[in-house]
Amino acid sequence: MNKAKLLITLLAISTLHLSAQRPSNEFSISGGAGLSLLVSNDASATGLNPSAGIGYTLFFSEHVGLHIGAEWSMNTMDIRVDHSERITLGLTDANGLRYNLHTTLSGYEENLNSMFISVPVMLQFQANPTTHSFYAMGGAKILLFHGTSYESKLETYHNAAYYPDFYNWASTQTFAGLGRFSGRTTFGNTGLDMHLLLSLETGMKWRIGENTFLYTGAYLDYGLSDPLRGLRVPVSDYIATAEVQSRQAPLLTFSDKVNMMTVGIKLRLAFARSSTPKMRQAPRRVMVPCPPGWFGYMHKH
Repeated sequence: MNKAKLLITLLAISTLHLSAQRPSNEFSISGGAGLSLLVSNDASATGLNPSAGIGYTLFFSEHVGLHIGAEWSMNTMDIRVDHSERITLGLTDANGLRYNLHTTLSGYEENLNSMFISVPVMLQFQANPTTHSFYAMGGAKILLFHGTSYESKLETYHNAAYYPDFYNWASTQTFAGLGRFSGRTTFGNTGLDMHLLLSLETGMKWRIGENTFLYTGAYLDYGLSDPLRGLRVPVSDYIATAEVQSRQAPLLTFSDKVNMMTVGIKLRLAFARSSTPKMRQAPRRVMVPCPPGWFGYMHKH
């Protein structure tokens, strides 16, 4: 009997210990800055990417949790391309003759400005939930663009047609859009709406108060889709007519594919809130006198 009571007591103590070790969920505010990079087959752009947001981390165990949030970001990129060549194969002129169009763009400058909201959904791992320790996060971010505007400037562009059936070139017929022409400055909006990123973050988690933590880390976001896929413009449309010049688009829209990547640092201030319900305190046992005629005392709850 004594052994059974001892076993029950040990199980109760173990249960209380496990309950006390359950992790605390966290509400957080964050801020960061990074360097964004757009890369295409022959051009690239770099820019600053400041961000600020809020988040909530739901812990399933001492070491693993799910982080979701919302972040506001802006991006400013500058593109510089001294010389770029494009070849469009298999075109047909007004006389029905086949030719290949060779387009050369010179002195291209572009400024691209974006504002967007990102929604991170990431799995978080932490080595030690009680003191400063290593942490890592991985998952996806959905970028919802609020506005993306550009200003582009082109010094000159040159079109030349090669006729493979005649082994000959045509490059002086300006009425047909062939030859050298002056560029122009244009403004517009790319109309970007949504973009999916793979996101990784790692660093240290510091306890700075009883229920307050500071995350200091570095992150990498990599685009899983092409943000300019719907804006592709055939190079053959880039000819010397006023109608087409008025529809000039950013240089990166002529590229086969564009990859977006951001690297930077992030600070996150987290406030823990225990997910363990408070234990109900057992009622105290009070000794009261027994009615006359009864022996001793009785226990009243």
